[in-house]
Amino acid sequence: MSILRYYVGNISLYGDDGYTHTLRGYHLIIHDNDVDEAHIRHNFIDITDVPSGRYSSLSFTLGVDSSDNVRGPQEGSLDPLLGMYWTWSTGFIFFKMEGTAPSSPLTKHLIEYHLGGYQAPYSNVQRIHLPLRHPIVLTDDAQSLEITFDLGKFIDLHGGVDFSQTPSITDVKTAKPFMTRLQGAFHVR
Repeated sequence: MSILRYYVGNISLYGDDGYTHTLRGYHLIIHDNDVDEAHIRHNFIDITDVPSGRYSSLSFTLGVDSSDNVRGPQEGSLDPLLGMYWTWSTGFIFFKMEGTAPSSPLTKHLIEYHLGGYQAPYSNVQRIHLPLRHPIVLTDDAQSLEITFDLGKFIDLHGGVDFSQTPSITDVKTAKPFMTRLQGAFHVR
C-alpha cells in the first residue's frame, strides 16, 4: 500500500477502580509509503493530563463523529489539506487505503478504499474497545500508548477482502461492512 491513513479519536482509558478518563480530540494516523499487507503498523499517541492510576482497557473512535463532521473542515488533524475530507455533505474519510493488488481489475491494478459516513443509515463511525494485555500504571508524567493496526488482519479477516471483486470503495453505503471488519485489526500494547 502506498497510502494508509485513519482517524483515531476520543480515547477513553478505563481504570481498575471504575474510573474512566477520556482524551477528547482526533489523531490522524499516517503510514504512507511503507505499508504492505505482511506488516503490522505501529503508532504512538502521547497522552498527558491523565490522572495517576492503573488502567486495564481503552476504547477509541475510529472515524470522526457526527458532531465534528457537521462542523466541516477544521484545523489540526481535521484540516482538509491532509487529504481526508470529501465534501460538506459526506464529511471526513475515516480510513483511506490506496495501492495496488495483482487481482485488481482496475488500470495498473490499483485499489482505493476511502471509507467514511456519519449519517444514518450509513453511520460508519466505529467504537473500538481493547483490553490491555498488561494493565498500565500511569503516573503524572506524560506517557505513550502504542496502538497497533494489522493490515493483514483487515484484509484476511472473515474470509478476506477480494480485490478482484471490490477494488475500490468510495461511497458510504458500500463502506459499512468494511468499516465493521476494521475492529478486528487493532490492538494495544
